[in-house]
Amino acid sequence: MKSTIFKLTNPVYELVDKQFLQFDEIYKVPTLPAYAILNHNLIRNASDIDGLNNTTDYEIIEDTIHIKRVDPVPEGLQTNCSLTLFYAGIRDYSLLFPHISDPKLKERLGQFAEEADNSFQNGSWMSFTIMAISAIEGLLFNEIGNKKLNQLIEKAHKIGILNTNEKALLHSARKVRNRVHAGLFEEPLADRNSGTDLYVLYDMLIKKDW
Repeated sequence: MKSTIFKLTNPVYELVDKQFLQFDEIYKVPTLPAYAILNHNLIRNASDIDGLNNTTDYEIIEDTIHIKRVDPVPEGLQTNCSLTLFYAGIRDYSLLFPHISDPKLKERLGQFAEEADNSFQNGSWMSFTIMAISAIEGLLFNEIGNKKLNQLIEKAHKIGILNTNEKALLHSARKVRNRVHAGLFEEPLADRNSGTDLYVLYDMLIKKDW
């Protein structure tokens, strides 16, 4: 069994019972259908439950989480939650890329993501780096356009997709990926430290609401 955590923000509210002022607090998680879910747990943030009803009554419907509220929605309230998923595996890796409209690109990135997942689990750090960077390159290509990877990284930083540390990490991983060439045999390859650092960013970008 595997687990992953989603940070849920920016809910919408749907009035489901006008007489009793009952609302659904709804969070959208576009990649949720990709997971073969075994169990799940939702935690409300402390500021949201302060003085309010700390309900855990919720349900998952396709790519949305519906929390049942039995109190009015305070105006201007900033809510957020964490959803922990326990899952058997990924049902279809292309479902990790729901915002990509080109079916061929979505399929290709799904293949990269599956190879990245398998490589990470096996501790094959160089293979993981190659596949993860390829998937990230596809995400940035879809968002920014057809440019070289170093240009995509710089542009992503400029428009706020990546912060400075994330930009540096991707440039480092990009250079490691290029070390598959025989002439660079003296340069170090990916290791556990670089692989796990890259995984954190890779996971964040996969889950990002593009």
